[in-house]
Amino acid sequence: MIAGPRQHLRLSASTSRGTLRAAVILLLLCLSAPPGQAAEPKSLELLEQAFSQQKDSRKRARIALEILDLHLLSIRSFVATGTMMEENNSILPPYTAALARLSAANSEAAHTGTSKNIEVGLRRHSRELEQIQISVSSDERPLIEAVMKQVLQLREAVLYSVMHPPSKK
Repeated sequence: MIAGPRQHLRLSASTSRGTLRAAVILLLLCLSAPPGQAAEPKSLELLEQAFSQQKDSRKRARIALEILDLHLLSIRSFVATGTMMEENNSILPPYTAALARLSAANSEAAHTGTSKNIEVGLRRHSRELEQIQISVSSDERPLIEAVMKQVLQLREAVLYSVMHPPSKK
């Protein structure tokens, strides 16, 4: 039996309503996040406390990278305010201190997977610092360049540790 034009219209109307219902349900499921994933970002104080209490060197390295992320976020928000960045500003020293902490945590962990995660994070930081460097005035660029140099040096050291891991005896 061949369906006539009216039956075809009824089928397409019912399938489009079904498709619309499925799309709405899918949208609602996507918008309602699971309870564990909707957590607020950790504060700097909580992360520093967790870093000092953590005994596992790999977890310490991951926390150190999160701390570095928060400091980069504060640099980004400082630059967005339009305030001139000067050598005596207190915005860049915490970032460089967190960078040194990350370097120490990476050395302590001495794990290829951890080093690779840190390298990816440092690559992301170097790209974001380049964007910040573009957005600041020419007087502020040397300050960002000095920080970028430190990030790139640490990234190179981490890459070297990934490429040439310490030999196990």
